[in-house]
Amino acid sequence: CAGAAETFDGEVVDFNADQALADLTAAEAKVRAALEADPDIDAVFSVSADVATGSALPAIAAVGRDIPVGTVDLSSDTLTAISDGDIAFAIDQQQYAQGHLAVELLYLAVHDAIELGGGLPMYTGPALVTADNVEAVQASVDAGTR
Repeated sequence: CAGAAETFDGEVVDFNADQALADLTAAEAKVRAALEADPDIDAVFSVSADVATGSALPAIAAVGRDIPVGTVDLSSDTLTAISDGDIAFAIDQQQYAQGHLAVELLYLAVHDAIELGGGLPMYTGPALVTADNVEAVQASVDAGTR
């Protein structure tokens, strides 16, 4: 949330949908109340794919507004919502690459004295999933890569 506030030019209102993953209905009620109380809210960013699809989207539909949604992480519901145009983007942290590459790089360093990347950071993400690439990402999920 702090990163979003630092990089966004508009006003960012940060609130915690207490125990959101434990109770998506309560989180939906909290998001809906915020949207009803402030008609100037023009976008929603969730740090949870499940909260985005299970709470934010229903809350937005309930208030009858057209508000873009972005989220962190992927789920099949999130990918469907991106395909359907209901979610604008998801940030894929690519945890699979973080885990795999770390082991591979350590193996190469210890076994073969190879230091890939010249000692500089090798970024594994994040990557944005949008309508432009959601089909390829979905194929990767279906194949078990993600």
